[in-house]
Amino acid sequence: GEHVIEANITTAQGDYLNESATVQIVDSTAPVINAGFINPDSGNQITLVERKAEVEVVIVVVDTCDPTPTSNAVVGVSAQSQDVIDIKGQKQDANITSITLTSPPNANNIELGINAIDGSGNISTENIILPVIQ
Repeated sequence: GEHVIEANITTAQGDYLNESATVQIVDSTAPVINAGFINPDSGNQITLVERKAEVEVVIVVVDTCDPTPTSNAVVGVSAQSQDVIDIKGQKQDANITSITLTSPPNANNIELGINAIDGSGNISTENIILPVIQ
Protein backbone atom coordinates (compact mmCIF):
# COMPACT_ATOMS: atom_id res chain seq x y z
CA GLY A 1 0.00 0.00 0.00
CA GLU A 2 0.84 3.64 0.05
CA HIS A 3 2.98 5.04 2.88
CA VAL A 4 4.18 8.57 3.65
CA ILE A 5 7.73 8.90 4.95
CA GLU A 6 8.57 12.15 6.78
CA ALA A 7 12.02 13.49 7.63
CA ASN A 8 12.62 16.34 10.06
CA ILE A 9 16.13 17.80 10.01
CA THR A 10 17.67 20.47 12.22
CA THR A 11 21.10 21.78 11.21
CA ALA A 12 23.86 22.83 13.60
CA GLN A 13 22.89 26.45 12.85
CA GLY A 14 19.32 25.79 14.02
CA ASP A 15 17.73 25.68 10.58
CA TYR A 16 14.76 23.33 10.38
CA LEU A 17 13.67 21.36 7.33
CA ASN A 18 10.66 19.07 7.02
CA GLU A 19 10.27 16.89 3.90
CA SER A 20 7.96 14.01 3.05
CA ALA A 21 7.78 11.41 0.30
CA THR A 22 5.08 8.95 -0.66
CA VAL A 23 6.22 5.36 -1.17
CA GLN A 24 4.13 2.64 -2.81
CA ILE A 25 4.84 -0.85 -1.46
CA VAL A 26 3.70 -3.72 -3.68
CA ASP A 27 3.56 -7.38 -2.62
CA SER A 28 4.78 -9.40 -5.60
CA THR A 29 5.88 -12.50 -3.70
CA ALA A 30 3.69 -15.59 -3.94
CA PRO A 31 2.88 -17.71 -0.86
CA VAL A 32 5.26 -20.57 -0.06
CA ILE A 33 3.75 -24.07 -0.04
CA ASN A 34 5.42 -26.81 2.00
CA ALA A 35 3.57 -30.08 1.57
CA GLY A 36 4.33 -33.74 1.81
CA PHE A 37 3.20 -37.22 2.64
CA ILE A 38 3.92 -38.38 6.19
CA ASN A 39 3.92 -41.78 7.86
CA PRO A 40 1.38 -41.18 10.67
CA ASP A 41 3.12 -43.69 12.97
CA SER A 42 6.68 -42.33 12.71
CA GLY A 43 5.98 -38.74 11.67
CA ASN A 44 8.63 -39.06 8.94
CA GLN A 45 8.13 -37.84 5.39
CA ILE A 46 7.71 -40.67 2.88
CA THR A 47 8.27 -40.93 -0.87
CA LEU A 48 6.24 -44.14 -1.43
CA VAL A 49 3.58 -46.09 0.41
CA GLU A 50 2.26 -49.64 0.43
CA ARG A 51 -1.29 -50.44 -0.62
CA LYS A 52 -3.86 -50.32 2.19
CA ALA A 53 -1.46 -48.24 4.31
CA GLU A 54 -2.43 -45.08 6.13
CA VAL A 55 -0.74 -41.89 4.96
CA GLU A 56 -0.99 -38.34 6.26
CA VAL A 57 -0.88 -35.34 3.95
CA VAL A 58 0.44 -32.19 5.61
CA ILE A 59 0.12 -28.81 3.92
CA VAL A 60 1.70 -25.62 5.27
CA VAL A 61 1.18 -22.33 3.43
CA VAL A 62 2.94 -19.14 4.54
CA ASP A 63 3.20 -15.69 3.00
CA THR A 64 5.52 -12.79 3.80
CA CYS A 65 2.79 -10.11 3.74
CA ASP A 66 -0.48 -12.02 4.25
CA PRO A 67 -0.77 -13.93 7.57
CA THR A 68 -3.64 -16.08 6.25
CA PRO A 69 -3.26 -16.82 2.54
CA THR A 70 -6.08 -18.84 0.98
CA SER A 71 -5.25 -22.36 -0.12
CA ASN A 72 -7.04 -25.38 -1.50
CA ALA A 73 -5.87 -28.89 -2.13
CA VAL A 74 -7.05 -31.81 -4.19
CA VAL A 75 -6.04 -35.35 -3.30
CA GLY A 76 -6.44 -37.80 -6.15
CA VAL A 77 -6.30 -41.57 -5.71
CA SER A 78 -6.68 -44.11 -8.48
CA ALA A 79 -9.33 -46.54 -7.33
CA GLN A 80 -11.59 -49.24 -8.68
CA SER A 81 -15.34 -49.44 -8.15
CA GLN A 82 -15.14 -51.60 -5.01
CA ASP A 83 -12.25 -49.71 -3.35
CA VAL A 84 -12.93 -47.87 -0.12
CA ILE A 85 -10.92 -44.76 0.69
CA ASP A 86 -11.02 -43.59 4.31
CA ILE A 87 -10.24 -39.86 4.53
CA LYS A 88 -10.06 -37.74 7.69
CA GLY A 89 -9.26 -34.01 7.51
CA GLN A 90 -8.08 -31.61 10.18
CA LYS A 91 -7.22 -27.90 10.05
CA GLN A 92 -4.52 -27.41 12.72
CA ASP A 93 -4.35 -23.62 12.43
CA ALA A 94 -4.70 -20.87 9.81
CA ASN A 95 -1.74 -22.15 7.77
CA ILE A 96 -1.50 -25.91 8.50
CA THR A 97 -3.88 -28.58 7.25
CA SER A 98 -3.49 -32.35 7.57
CA ILE A 99 -5.45 -35.12 5.91
CA THR A 100 -5.15 -38.80 6.78
CA LEU A 101 -6.21 -41.37 4.21
CA THR A 102 -5.86 -45.09 3.63
CA SER A 103 -4.45 -46.09 0.26
CA PRO A 104 -6.95 -48.34 -1.56
CA PRO A 105 -5.88 -51.87 -2.51
CA ASN A 106 -5.70 -51.12 -6.25
CA ALA A 107 -4.10 -47.66 -6.20
CA ASN A 108 -0.97 -46.89 -8.21
CA ASN A 109 -0.44 -43.31 -7.04
CA ILE A 110 -1.75 -40.77 -4.59
CA GLU A 111 -1.61 -37.31 -6.12
CA LEU A 112 -1.73 -34.01 -4.28
CA GLY A 113 -2.33 -30.66 -5.95
CA ILE A 114 -2.25 -27.42 -3.93
CA ASN A 115 -3.04 -23.85 -4.95
CA ALA A 116 -2.40 -20.86 -2.69
CA ILE A 117 -3.20 -17.18 -3.20
CA ASP A 118 -2.41 -14.19 -1.02
CA GLY A 119 -4.36 -10.97 -0.52
CA SER A 120 -2.41 -9.30 -3.35
CA GLY A 121 -3.35 -12.00 -5.88
CA ASN A 122 0.04 -13.77 -5.98
CA ILE A 123 -0.45 -17.48 -6.73
CA SER A 124 1.61 -20.59 -5.94
CA THR A 125 0.96 -24.17 -7.03
CA GLU A 126 2.51 -27.45 -5.93
CA ASN A 127 1.92 -30.96 -7.25
CA ILE A 128 3.24 -34.08 -5.53
CA ILE A 129 2.84 -37.72 -6.55
CA LEU A 130 3.26 -40.52 -4.02
CA PRO A 131 3.79 -43.94 -5.69
CA VAL A 132 1.86 -46.83 -4.17
CA ILE A 133 3.73 -50.15 -4.11
CA GLN A 134 2.40 -53.68 -3.63
